[in-house]
Amino acid sequence: AAVPTIVGSRWFYQPLVDRLAIQVFRLQIDKAEIRWLQPLALRGIHLKLIDAPKLEQADNSSQPRDVIEIKAIESNRSLIGYLLGGRDLGQLRIVEPRVDIEMLENTSNLEKLVDAVSDTNKVESSKPATGPASVDLVIEVKGMSVSVTGQEPTELLLV
Repeated sequence: AAVPTIVGSRWFYQPLVDRLAIQVFRLQIDKAEIRWLQPLALRGIHLKLIDAPKLEQADNSSQPRDVIEIKAIESNRSLIGYLLGGRDLGQLRIVEPRVDIEMLENTSNLEKLVDAVSDTNKVESSKPATGPASVDLVIEVKGMSVSVTGQEPTELLLV
């Protein structure tokens, strides 16, 4: 009965999230809501580029810039629903995703992310190929925004 509480605690899921680190990117999840009978959710998801120029804070400290920030990823199914649901994964709602594209010298932070992910996939592709999993999933994106900065800062808002 305590499995969701244990898996949803930061000390359990943070080492798993840290293993997903790709080259110079760091993934952070503020809160994981995992319950047997209530819908699952991840809140405060940040993907940061570590080697980019830092974002200055009001207290003169600096932190890595977010490449992707998502307020929440919410499911309409509970943990028991996923365990008993088979191939039907239900619906995922991605709430207020924000992509900050920063033009760097000869590249962008988004291009670095794509290169890092494709390099990771090349290493994993040496494993024997199995057929794609057959699943049913509906994904809803609510309130997406994209910001592009570079020589002349501009911002593009997608609704």
